[in-house]
Amino acid sequence: MKKENRSLFAQIIVLFTSTSTLVCCALPALLVAIGATGVLISLFSNIPFLITISENKEIVFTIAGCFLFVSYLLNRNDEVESCEIDENLSLSCNNLKKTNKKILLVSLIIYIISLFFAFFAQYFI
Repeated sequence: MKKENRSLFAQIIVLFTSTSTLVCCALPALLVAIGATGVLISLFSNIPFLITISENKEIVFTIAGCFLFVSYLLNRNDEVESCEIDENLSLSCNNLKKTNKKILLVSLIIYIISLFFAFFAQYFI
């Protein structure tokens, strides 16, 4: 597998894990905060595995945090390495680096929001 494809695959995994923390922990807290408990009950009754994920939120956040850290390390190493000399490959490589940085930033924002709602929002509401 090429290095660019491996890095993109890692970024997609990170986005998936950080989104799962959002669905399992931040979304239910937000629904309760705005008074939409009926929607929350309907969500949990239609997708019962969310209850199991919510009960094990420490494990979910630990795994997602590890993936974010690995993704950061992969991105940091990509900045040191240069792209191909060929103009088309260089343009593609630079676009991929920019896309990876954006995905990592979005994933980090989702992770921080989820972390707040899962562990700290109860002290502020």
